[in-house]
This record gives sequence, structure tokens and C-alpha cells, in this order.
Amino acid sequence: MSEVVVVETHGGGGLLTVGLVIQTLLALMALWLAWETRRLRLASEAQINLLREENRSSLQPYVFPSLEVFDEGEGKKSISADETKSAEEKSDLLTLLEQDDTIFFCRLRNATTHIARDVEVWVYDERTRNFLESDQGIAVMSGSEKTPLSISPPFLSVDEVQSRIKIRYGAVPPNMIDSIRLGSVSYLLVFYRDIEKRLYSTKRNFSIKDGDVFYLQDD
Repeated sequence: MSEVVVVETHGGGGLLTVGLVIQTLLALMALWLAWETRRLRLASEAQINLLREENRSSLQPYVFPSLEVFDEGEGKKSISADETKSAEEKSDLLTLLEQDDTIFFCRLRNATTHIARDVEVWVYDERTRNFLESDQGIAVMSGSEKTPLSISPPFLSVDEVQSRIKIRYGAVPPNMIDSIRLGSVSYLLVFYRDIEKRLYSTKRNFSIKDGDVFYLQDD
């Protein structure tokens, strides 16, 4: 009679090993998916930021200021030499000139083809350590436009200028506010917006010698 040999196998350990492998693979896949999702999100955000910057650059104006010291004597000569005006008209203009307290003329040029809005000019004169504000602002300045503004008293303190700028423009970046300060160098400061109300500023240092304005390297 032949013997029947029965061999018992215990597969529990093998099943456990297979389960661990599957769990590990699933965890690795989840990590890879999370990493890939984050990479795609960051790439998408970078693309959006690039498009925003391109859009901003496509709308950004650049208002460039220059300054002239008002010379009453030269004004009188110009009026007197104007042959297109009658003696009465010249007399009226000379009277107005004598009553005028203008100190500077600021000539603004929009160096781009993009519209600038809410343009305001301030001058810091280190000789008096006070500020002056343009007698009027410009609501809308078209591309390539050139506009002169008169600048006259009252004199303003640095706190008054900062306060007026905050009132007119609302939330102003700290670096723009910090640029308004006393110092040993005179400067022109122009604030303006683009058509989407983003705020910009242009600053230009200068000195005055014998009635002439000389521009200095920006700090």
C-alpha cells in the first residue's frame, strides 16, 4: 500500500508581504500626484503673474518732469516784446505778473502712449526745507502729451505732503511714502495712476545755481 503524504502550506506571510507592497506603491503614487499637482499649480501661478505683469507694462505710463525757476524779469521782457498785444493788454498782463507768487514752472511729459490719470506734482526745496505743491493737477494726461504746471506757496511740511498724498490716492505703498522726506538734495516728485488706477511715482533730484536748474543722479 502506498502512503499519501500531505504537505501543509501557510500562505499568510506571503499575503501580508503583497499587501505591504501594494500599500507602499499607493503611498508613493499619492506622493507623486501631490508633487505633480503642486508643480502644475506653481507653474500656472507663475504664468498668471507673468501675464499680469505684461498687462501692467502694456498700460503703464511714464510721466517725466522738468523744472524751471520763474523769472519775473524775463516775463516782463517777453510781454513787452510781444507785438501781437495792444498796450492795454500788455499793461493788464504786467499787472497780473506782479501779483503772481509763482516760484517754479514744472513741465510734464508723458513719455509713453499710455494714459496717465490723477497727476500731481510736489517740489522739495532744500534751501527752505519745505515742500511746494503744483497749483493744479491733471485729471487725464494722454500719451505723449506735454503739460506745464505752475508751482507757488503755501509751503508745506513733510507730514502735510504725506497726509495729502494718502488722502488723494488712498493706500500708498510704504516705499513711496518713505521717498517723501527732508534732506540735503532738492527733488521733484510726481504721483500718477494708469487707467486701472495702479499708482506710480517719478522722482528727480536737482540743484539750483544762479537761477538755473541742474539735475542730479537719483539716490
